[in-house]
Order: sequence, then structure tokens, then C-alpha cells
Amino acid sequence: MFKTFLRVLALLGFAVIFAVTVGGCSTALTGQKLLAIEPCNVGVGRIYDVRIEGRMLLSASKEMIGHKRACGSSDSSYMEVPDSVDVTWRTADGVIHKETVTIKARVDKRFHLRRLIFNFDEGSLQVQQFLSFDEPWALGRDVVLPIYP
Repeated sequence: MFKTFLRVLALLGFAVIFAVTVGGCSTALTGQKLLAIEPCNVGVGRIYDVRIEGRMLLSASKEMIGHKRACGSSDSSYMEVPDSVDVTWRTADGVIHKETVTIKARVDKRFHLRRLIFNFDEGSLQVQQFLSFDEPWALGRDVVLPIYP
């Protein structure tokens, strides 16, 4: 009876180690994580034709009405954290603005990057990183730090 218990325990231990190893390797090899891209108009004027592009189009929005923190839809998908992104948008006066933002080198590696927040205020842009802790005790204690400028 005791030997059977030890065999079952050993098999369970092996299964757990195998699952963690295989699951961890696939994430580590691809470098992909669930990441949300969130464009927000924090100014008072409207902005148009927002495009956030890395290796692919990460987010696009036709029109964002100005308000205190009016955010477009958050686009989430599995992707590698981009080295940089090209951001373009048009303000109400018709001027097209372009910025290239370094992302990967500026992400705080102590936490898990969950979301990139792009705050548009007329012709200026600020980018923030929304980070989370791993530890269960820290749930809800998220950190928002600047990336750009």
C-alpha cells in the first residue's frame, strides 16, 4: 500500500515537473506574453487616425474624442514586447504627428508588463507601462511607470 502511494506520488511529481518545463520553455522560447495596447486621449481636442505599429499594426483608431482620459478600445494579443513602435496621429488642426518610441529597453524587468498606455494630448505623447507583481500577496498592487518621453 505504501509503495503504491510512493509510486503515485513520484508519477505526479514527474508530471508536474514536465508540465512546468514544457510550459515554461514554450513561453521563454517565443518570448510572447499577453500584452494590451491602450490608446487614450487625455487632452480636450479630438485626435484622428491613431496608428501604433511595431513589427505589425498593434492598434488603430479612427477618432478619439478629447476628454479627461478617454481611452479607445484596448487591443490585447500574445506578442513579443516590441523593441520600438512608430506612433502616428492627426490633431483637429490637420497636423500629422509622428513619434518613434523605444519600448523593450525601457520596460522595468522587475515586474510583468501587462499593458502599454499611450496618452495623447493634442500634439504630445506620453507612454506608460502598466506592470504587475508575481507574488499573490501583491494582487491589486500594480505599478504604472513612464516609458516616454
